Amino acid sequence: MSNKEHPAGVVKTPETPSDGKSVVSSMPASTPTSGKKQAFDDVLKPLTSEELASPGTQKLVLYMLEQAQGECDRLDGYVERFHEADKRASIIQEKFDAQVRISKATEIDVITGTTLGGAMMGFASYFWSKQQPDAGAGWFVLICGLGLLIGSIFIKVAKK
Repeated sequence: MSNKEHPAGVVKTPETPSDGKSVVSSMPASTPTSGKKQAFDDVLKPLTSEELASPGTQKLVLYMLEQAQGECDRLDGYVERFHEADKRASIIQEKFDAQVRISKATEIDVITGTTLGGAMMGFASYFWSKQQPDAGAGWFVLICGLGLLIGSIFIKVAKK
């Protein structure tokens, strides 16, 4: 039962119908099989009970089953490694997301501190320019504004 390749790209395969007469049918040629595949891997023909009773067929089916089980065992390692890599990736992604949230919060704190500090320092001159200057309140607001400004700059530098 050998397959013959025709120039038109059609493979002639013998088939045995239920009446026992051999009939040749045409199927489109498939891509060449790799070195690991057997010649009978591309044959998609259901076996009859008589063919299954043959010891050669049984050995061939058992051989193909062993190959498939070996392939499954080999691929099980890839499944385990995929799950481990997926867990690591999700942990790293979670850490990255947390870092982004912290970074955004830090940026908001720095912007708020800088803005409020500068505004307070500017507002301190109001207390000194009144008709009855309040030097204590002016110095207090100036020092608090300067503290906010320096603290914001320190946070920005420390975060980098």
